[in-house]
Amino acid sequence: MDYIYISQDGFKQNTNNHNGKYLHWVSSLTDEVAIRMDPTLVGRDRLKTIPEMFYNTAREFANNDALLIERQGAGIKYTWRQSMEASIQFAKAMFKYGIPERTSFNIMAANGPEWFIGFVGSVIYNCVPAGVYPTNNADAC
Repeated sequence: MDYIYISQDGFKQNTNNHNGKYLHWVSSLTDEVAIRMDPTLVGRDRLKTIPEMFYNTAREFANNDALLIERQGAGIKYTWRQSMEASIQFAKAMFKYGIPERTSFNIMAANGPEWFIGFVGSVIYNCVPAGVYPTNNADAC
């Protein structure tokens, strides 16, 4: 099968298709694509968002350990409840600092609870998180 790569505007112009039918991708964070499901699965399970799944897990396992890390010989742990609360606080901070929704948000950090909290918090706030690792050079950023 051959593929043609074209911008969303080019697709609309060349196909005279403005209702999104047959459009399976977008290149803008502000555009949406209809969710397509196998017709035999429609109605069986309601689709869930990442934040909804996170909240449900945090409620069900509230006091269980979720994030664990060792720093300077001491163990640090976050329960599911603490992880959820920290992620919500992160999302609120993004709002307070005026970060626009539906934008890409870079997280520059090593692997650890803070990276996870920043990732989930930016998804809760309706942004698209992207990890930038401390080992990346300037060209990768």
